[in-house]
Amino acid sequence: EDSQLRLSEGTYLNDTSEGREFFKTLNYHKPVEENNDTLAELFSPRPFIGSFVAESKHDDLALWRMYGKEGKEEAKGCALTIRMDMLLESLKKKKESEEKGVRSNIIGDFSFYRVAYKRSTDGSFIIPGLDNKFEMALNTYIKELSEKLATLNPSKSKVLYEMQHIQEALNEIAYLFKSGEYQYENEVRLVV
Repeated sequence: EDSQLRLSEGTYLNDTSEGREFFKTLNYHKPVEENNDTLAELFSPRPFIGSFVAESKHDDLALWRMYGKEGKEEAKGCALTIRMDMLLESLKKKKESEEKGVRSNIIGDFSFYRVAYKRSTDGSFIIPGLDNKFEMALNTYIKELSEKLATLNPSKSKVLYEMQHIQEALNEIAYLFKSGEYQYENEVRLVV
């Protein structure tokens, strides 16, 4: 409660394309439920995210300047270097204490993930610093997922119910995909 550090819900991070690049690539649109002349978007929770840079970019404050903006003014202050293993251990301990009845604000599991950036040339995703075979596998999985999603018919009620679970699963990873114009950030995200 006294911490000045915060995690952010993905929708409200600076980049307005947050989460959208992935859904555009999949050609996936959030299903809408019709019930007695009422339209309602299916609700599914989104992850909470903290933005970090990879160790190779430790002296580059691009994320700090971008996400720390207040109005049009760039962030002021300092950037912290955090050892990933110690941060995760601390979060796990806090979560364990919550499970034993001690109040904490940590919900769910947490992991660090590298962000994938969409190329403007061919629409494929790249992950800076990773081997080409991993990028090829990632893009193959995305293509397969897109094809499978295209076969679903959300107008059937059973499928609509399943679509909510699909939406939740997609939300868990959507914020790990960004426009290629942000590739210089080489971002790592803590997802809860």
